[in-house]
Amino acid sequence: MLCALALHYEKASAFANSIRAEFDVDARAVPSAQEAVSGSDIVTAITTARAPVILGERLDDGTHITSAGVNTPVKMELDVVWFSRSKIVTDCLSLAVEEAGDLRAALRNGDISPQNLHAE
Repeated sequence: MLCALALHYEKASAFANSIRAEFDVDARAVPSAQEAVSGSDIVTAITTARAPVILGERLDDGTHITSAGVNTPVKMELDVVWFSRSKIVTDCLSLAVEEAGDLRAALRNGDISPQNLHAE
């Protein structure tokens, strides 16, 4: 099942409908991030959020998350609980530490250390 969440429910619904029609996949819009991630094996976040959208305490153990929207120091998709519970892998360590606001906050607050980061 694909669960779609957007700032405007109508957009999430239109996206879910297009996925269902094009790929014959069970897809639906959901009204909250908690509902979107609950019981999910894979979560993809592509937002422009300035506060965490995905809360680590709401994720099941073993959930894979791809966070791709955080590309400036002021953006945040993931909370510090997520970082402290996870194996963090990035394609380019120097860029992630420079740009990812949520990662920077977790490092700055001591929730994780550079040794928790895996890259390249």
